[in-house]
Amino acid sequence: MQTKAIQSYFKSELTGSTIKNLSLKTLRETFITLPYQNEQNKIVSFLSLIDERISTQNKIIEELKLLKNTLSKKIFSGQLKFKDKNDNNFLKWESKELAEVMSVPEKIKSKKIDKSRLLTVKLHLKGVSQNDNTNTLSLGATNYFIRKKGQFIYGKQNLFNGAFGIIPDKLDGFLSSGDVPALDIKHSKINTAYLIYFLGRVDFYKRLEDLATGSGSKRVHETTLLGIKIDFPTIEEQHKIASFLLSIDGKIEIETNILQKLERKKTYLLANLFI
Repeated sequence: MQTKAIQSYFKSELTGSTIKNLSLKTLRETFITLPYQNEQNKIVSFLSLIDERISTQNKIIEELKLLKNTLSKKIFSGQLKFKDKNDNNFLKWESKELAEVMSVPEKIKSKKIDKSRLLTVKLHLKGVSQNDNTNTLSLGATNYFIRKKGQFIYGKQNLFNGAFGIIPDKLDGFLSSGDVPALDIKHSKINTAYLIYFLGRVDFYKRLEDLATGSGSKRVHETTLLGIKIDFPTIEEQHKIASFLLSIDGKIEIETNILQKLERKKTYLLANLFI
């Protein structure tokens, strides 16, 4: 009996008005098709190998994430330093306001609100994406503004929960409300990836909750965000730091893709081995 068929069968056999349960009698009277013992052993051995490989792959990914976190802390605390092309130390980092590298753009209202072109910023640095939960959204008198690719965007109510990122090319021209503002980045002064890595440390952005204001849902407004001071190395060192951390992220992505392929393979086998 296939896995889905078993699930469907047992679901139909559940009893009870409040808490559904499956009786021991039903289990005892259920017939399933079994291969011979030696074939069962081969199937179990084969699937166990895949499970072991999946477990190993998960460990590889976790170790890479730990490595990145450890190195990131050392970089931004000054314990790990980079050299210039002449093998010399870069200049001392300077503390500057974000207003020196970002600015509030002209706010252009959209004349037509297309629900399929609304942006959302996911929590915990999960990125910027199209908002798919707009079916029950009531637009009302809310103003929506046109956002551009490459802009920094964040949720005023959830900046301190990692709700920020960079608008990707594919979402150029999409819209968001004033509660999800965008800021222009001065690329001659800051490397975009460096900016995200600096702000993206959990122990850093969690502290930004102290800057939120408001009587109801507290928010971090653009002017407040732009007044935050962060440490700036030279643009050349920023490029090196960003490139270094991006290389680790690239490795994590490769290993994650391998994991997903293994999981899909296991799902396929489970669906077809027991026909």
